[in-house]
Amino acid sequence: TFTRLFHSKQLAFVEPSQDKLAQVSVKSRCCLFADALATAAILCREVAPLRRFLEPWRYNRNYVSDYAAYIRENLR
Repeated sequence: TFTRLFHSKQLAFVEPSQDKLAQVSVKSRCCLFADALATAAILCREVAPLRRFLEPWRYNRNYVSDYAAYIRENLR
């Protein structure tokens, strides 16, 4: 199974995984901006790259007030 997200660097659809990011939620002043950042952030697939991607938006540009990331690991 695949998701609806296309990873342009890998030229393939993102596959769901038990140990990669499953969901990213972004809180912002603009819902359209939050949705775009969350969609782009899920392509990071790991927590460390996700933080490197979102933190500049949180502090330098003051657009993101908070974010949360979820992994499916050990979820049953």
